[in-house]
Amino acid sequence: MNEIREVAEAYYARATVDEKNSALDFFRSLDDNNDGTISHAEFRKLVDPSLSTDKLFKELDKNNDGTLDFNEVLALYYIQKCGARLCDVCRDILLTSYFSCLLCEKHLPYSFDLCCGCYGGGAFEHRHPPSKFIDN
Repeated sequence: MNEIREVAEAYYARATVDEKNSALDFFRSLDDNNDGTISHAEFRKLVDPSLSTDKLFKELDKNNDGTLDFNEVLALYYIQKCGARLCDVCRDILLTSYFSCLLCEKHLPYSFDLCCGCYGGGAFEHRHPPSKFIDN
């Protein structure tokens, strides 16, 4: 997550005024009670269900205070803007290394992606053999 956070902060630092306003609007759309932070309940209620996992909330909450401030939400904004990939088995967001089926990648936008745990543990069924998978 630290790499994504760093990229998101750099992206924001060089963003246009319109892009910065878009990020701020995104933050405000999640701040249901307008207190300047995103609680876990707001996160679960307002973030796309495929992303609103407890694991992601904890990863975003850099200072571990149980809420997300604007800088912590920048990483989520960047993830949503760039289109995050999810593990096709456990549905966790793929924030670090993962495996993709090379044969499926040829037919984007569909791909078959696995976190290291699901790939390494063999906890998946797929029409192409494991030898056709490569790490990102």
